[in-house]
Amino acid sequence: MNGQIWVTGGDKLAKFDKQGQFIDEFSLGDFIAFFVDERCYLTEKRTRKEQDTHKQIIIKRIKETNEIEEGPILIEGTNLGMIRLPRGGFGDSWGTPDIEYAVDRMEKKIYVTMKTEYKIYVKDQEGQTLYVIEKPYKPIRLSSKDKETVLEFFIQRQSDRKQMYLNAYPDELMAIKEMKVLPKGYLAVYWISGLKEYMIDIFDESGKYVYMIESPEKYPLDVADFYDFGFTTVETLDDFPVYVEYRIKNLPEIFNVPSD
Repeated sequence: MNGQIWVTGGDKLAKFDKQGQFIDEFSLGDFIAFFVDERCYLTEKRTRKEQDTHKQIIIKRIKETNEIEEGPILIEGTNLGMIRLPRGGFGDSWGTPDIEYAVDRMEKKIYVTMKTEYKIYVKDQEGQTLYVIEKPYKPIRLSSKDKETVLEFFIQRQSDRKQMYLNAYPDELMAIKEMKVLPKGYLAVYWISGLKEYMIDIFDESGKYVYMIESPEKYPLDVADFYDFGFTTVETLDDFPVYVEYRIKNLPEIFNVPSD
């Protein structure tokens, strides 16, 4: 941001120059902060009333005095982000009702959606809806065996609570798994196409559907971060995490394709 490295966490913002030298820091009061520009960011606000929790995605602004001003609510819902159990709860990216959002700093656009439906609202920094991306989607219903497949990780860790997990898990998967902003105003929408399977729809800067791609097995694009040259992942090599860059050579309308 502004030729600097901005780091958020611990309810504050810290600024560094390109060489990593500390500049300054101040309190945001928000643990989560996705900046749209140097004075505007998105955050999550949660409140609780008896047994119910309420989640909001809101815009906040930083004044010249570094005071934080609360802006409009972009989307909100109740009891999101966790599947309740008699004791505690759990969540995953496949069947847990929640809000998904993404920020395009270059285009100054904000994408928000309820994961239960394929309907994405594209907002500006004032919270106004610019347009809506919507596509027909038929929810994938789950049998008991399907639920065991989706919940394999949780059941292996706590086999004595297997039936409790199965009873609590929804009968349908979510429509949207996640969204990722691509270069040049494009958006990738990861929609759930089966048990632990997803496809990716690509939309252009006007919200027009362009094409669909299937994630290659070798490159798990759900854990990728996209840049103008392609994408990066953190992979395991000889039991060590390794940062890897991949250049995309066949999508010049989105990525900067190398001349070689």
